[in-house]
Amino acid sequence: MNDFENIKQSTDITSFITSQAGGEVKKTGGSISLNPCPFCNHKDCFKIFPGTKSYKCFSCGQSGDMFRFVADYFKIADRYQVLLKASELTGIALTNSHEVKERSAADSAREIIFNRAAEIYNVELLAQPKALDILKETRDYSPKDVKKYRIGFSGMTRNLLYKALKDSFDREAMLSSGLFVEHDGKLFDFFAPKMFVFPHIMGKQVHDFSAKDALKHKKKTAIIPPYRLKAEYRLPNAFFYNQDALYYDPVYIVEGQHDAIQLMRRLDRANVLAMTGNPPGKAIEHLQKHIRGKSVYLAFDQDAGG
Repeated sequence: MNDFENIKQSTDITSFITSQAGGEVKKTGGSISLNPCPFCNHKDCFKIFPGTKSYKCFSCGQSGDMFRFVADYFKIADRYQVLLKASELTGIALTNSHEVKERSAADSAREIIFNRAAEIYNVELLAQPKALDILKETRDYSPKDVKKYRIGFSGMTRNLLYKALKDSFDREAMLSSGLFVEHDGKLFDFFAPKMFVFPHIMGKQVHDFSAKDALKHKKKTAIIPPYRLKAEYRLPNAFFYNQDALYYDPVYIVEGQHDAIQLMRRLDRANVLAMTGNPPGKAIEHLQKHIRGKSVYLAFDQDAGG
């Protein structure tokens, strides 16, 4: 067990959050209500979930575990510094801090690159009339929907992301993000051009990316481009698209990103999660833990994937 897991498992998240933020605590079913929200100061919107050691504000959208709380509440960007602060606040000593420091530095850089990438992809889509027209014709998405769900576009030509970020991050950080690949000593964008890109967001942090062929431009004989960031580059516990849906009851589970967005638009709620592929066992365990005791609705296609 590493230091993050040790501190998290040894700490009561309700006591931890209230000891820092104060407020009025009230038990409501399987969750704890805290008034006001430590982040937006609104009332009747901040819930703590002791069973999953997590929290979510249904007004400002802040969510996560105790380490995300420390990062956002104390405005600490570096994951290692977050760990040190959590150790200080809980009184739990670190046992393998050197190893964690190296890994945390890489994760912190990746978080920054992920958020920047999502913004770049989104701005690019809003600047591409042809791509917007396709979304309007095929999905009835408006520019407002594109902004709300932060849908992006990988550009009409290759290396949109590399050109935008090459002067801001070093080579190692870019490769460590998984959003770039190396070929003959040069870096290239992981996602091919002419792809719709979907950031997977938990709270306000991008944790993962998936993509879909936007313009159907590839021949059947062409090499199939990647449609999901490789698992080793996703941030911890990033399994599904719109994973914050697991904080709601009921939870709707669908197959793909467009399915999730369409249903969220119709329900005008954010409680729809997309599987985006065949999830590994760890993802299923995470899902089972978070939906236990809730009403769950499944909406899958009647094909092999469904």
